[in-house]
Amino acid sequence: MEKSIKVISSINRFCEIESFLNSIFNQYNLSRKLYCRIYIAVSEAVNNAIQHGNDNDISKFIFIKFIEKDDSFNLFIQDEGNGFDFNNLPDPTLSDNIRNESGRGIFFMKKYANEVIFHKNGSNVQLIFDKTSD
Repeated sequence: MEKSIKVISSINRFCEIESFLNSIFNQYNLSRKLYCRIYIAVSEAVNNAIQHGNDNDISKFIFIKFIEKDDSFNLFIQDEGNGFDFNNLPDPTLSDNIRNESGRGIFFMKKYANEVIFHKNGSNVQLIFDKTSD
C-alpha cells in the first residue's frame, strides 16, 4: 500500500502531516510505541526539510510518501532544496556541539527509525521502520 501527501513548507501546516500519520496509525493499528517512533522521526525530517532544505520558503513544498513493504513501513520525506553533505555531520552528543540549537534532527531520526537512507543528494530521506520492532 502506498499513500502520499504534499504540504506547503511551513511548520504551521504540520497538522496536515499529523492527520496523514494518524490515518496510517489507524489503518495499520500500530502500537503506540511504534507510532511515537514514526512520529518523532518524521517530525524531525519535516523540520529539517522546511528549515534547511526549503529555507523556510512557503512557496516550496514538502512531499511525504508512505510505502508498506512485507516487513517494514517506509516513509520518504522530500524537500525542494539542493541537498546537503549527509556524510559529514557533527556529532550532537559531543561536548563542543551539545549546546548548539541545531544538529539533532538526523541524530533523532537515526535513533527512532531502524534505518535512515538519504537519496537525491540528501533532499529526500527514507525512514525505515521494521514492522516487528517495537
